[in-house]
Amino acid sequence: MDPEDTSVKFNGAVWVTDFAAWTAVSANFDPRVRVTTGVRAEYYVRPNEFSLQPRGEIQVKVADHWKVRLSVGAFRRPPEYQSEFLSETAHSERSKQSIVGLQYEPRDGVRVQASTYYTDRSALITRNMDGSLGNNGRGKTTGAELLATYRGARGSAGSPTRTRTRRASTHRGRTSACSISISRTA
Repeated sequence: MDPEDTSVKFNGAVWVTDFAAWTAVSANFDPRVRVTTGVRAEYYVRPNEFSLQPRGEIQVKVADHWKVRLSVGAFRRPPEYQSEFLSETAHSERSKQSIVGLQYEPRDGVRVQASTYYTDRSALITRNMDGSLGNNGRGKTTGAELLATYRGARGSAGSPTRTRTRRASTHRGRTSACSISISRTA
């Protein structure tokens, strides 16, 4: 199957049914320490897969207005794009992510967060030598993000974000990306 081949045309709709449920619970173990744990359960109909994806976060207040955050989690992505969905040999991709961050909240409605993250990816969908799709790829993503949010009077809000990402995988070259997005909600 050649992804550049456009000789086959499909007119219609494809309904992809996946089912998910998730839950989380948070607890304060100390006035300065908050722990959140949760799990997401998903069933992907097309590849006939069930997955449990645990997640967790620890927030520690280190000084007035300052918190340190550590988050970890497991994630899945089912085959869902064009040739992936049509393939009967592709299964869901897997990743495990860790995030360490610092949060500054000088007053209600104003927050600045800086985070670094590492994502280990496995079972990435790749093209096999015979042209079929399989889950033979591995990769990693590292990056940093700076996010500032403001919630003012009468519902106005803004959140400029700066993200720097470096991604490497065994089946593709290295890529780097930077993005800045600013949004305002009235």
